[in-house]
Amino acid sequence: MPTPNIKVVSYQVRQVIADDFGETFTEIETRYRVVDADTGEVLDDAQGYGYTSAQKAHRGFAYKQKHHPTGRKNANIKRRNQRIRAWLKTHIDIDWDQFSLTLAKDNPDLSPQAIRQLATTQLQLALAQLPADDQPKWDLKTMITALGF
Repeated sequence: MPTPNIKVVSYQVRQVIADDFGETFTEIETRYRVVDADTGEVLDDAQGYGYTSAQKAHRGFAYKQKHHPTGRKNANIKRRNQRIRAWLKTHIDIDWDQFSLTLAKDNPDLSPQAIRQLATTQLQLALAQLPADDQPKWDLKTMITALGF
């Protein structure tokens, strides 16, 4: 997977601190986060706390890319699933949430595998009615997984 075009940006954090005598002080800190330079998407911000220096932000992001590749992979899968659901919403007139609720309500003894098979069959029938140039680029298993079956 290609490494995104990243940059480190700074931002200000205000913190109100009370001392032992009841007086409050406002402390302003500069924090840093790693963002995708092309899209502006925040890639790493130390779980919301921000890094204390730009160097630490670069180091932390590099470490996470090297040692935690599944986090990035899961984000890509999530984006792919969102694209699949959006495509299905515009091309196929089936409310998949209502479909699964109706199946579960009308057939409480159905196993999850049986519900998945029924959803697969329903999707196959719907895709067969689409013109050849409107067919999706994803395989059937990927689409069913994206729908949560």
